[in-house]
Amino acid sequence: MIRRILSFIGIVLFIFLSLLLVKNALPYLSGSRDFAFLESKMELADNIIWRSSFYMHISGSILCLLTGILQFSRWIIIKKPIIHRILGQIYVLSVLLLAWPGGQFLSMYASGGIMARIPFFILSVLWGYSTYKGYVFIKKKDRLRHSSWMIRSYAYAATAVSFRTYFLLLEYFGDFDPVLCSIVGQWASLIGNALFAELIIRRCKVSYFKLTLEAK
Repeated sequence: MIRRILSFIGIVLFIFLSLLLVKNALPYLSGSRDFAFLESKMELADNIIWRSSFYMHISGSILCLLTGILQFSRWIIIKKPIIHRILGQIYVLSVLLLAWPGGQFLSMYASGGIMARIPFFILSVLWGYSTYKGYVFIKKKDRLRHSSWMIRSYAYAATAVSFRTYFLLLEYFGDFDPVLCSIVGQWASLIGNALFAELIIRRCKVSYFKLTLEAK
């Protein structure tokens, strides 16, 4: 009972933070450069490739965060499989065509030096790869492996939320340098989300095999 309550609170908190992130990201799509982040990147803002990658990454990330939240709803998966399929297609396209390639290019220019660029680069590679594998396995009708890889994919997408959470906590409670907060936050979100995804996958596999044995 307590575990269910904690899980519910965690899910609600994550959805709230995701929607808050989307709300804060949407103004960037206006094309205006009157934002602190873009002002800190003035030497790159005039580069059409960097700017295009930035907007690709922002728009794709917004789409995948919003669609991904609904993809783990059992009610939608069981009762509304068509909606699950459509949202899944939007998610895959938003990652592979927008968020992933844009983020991969941006990772080479991440603030904080090489220690900040490495986790960003690794994250982009893992995100694109896991999303592609999830797509391949559903085309092969392998739902168990499909769900495992899509859990990994969304865990990497969710680093956008966990990174900012770590960053704010470190900056507020630790009074550390913002660059250090950024580096620690990126590594913590990458490793933490990856481990959390594997934990969920393991639990899902145990549940799946239990149901399979009961069916026999």
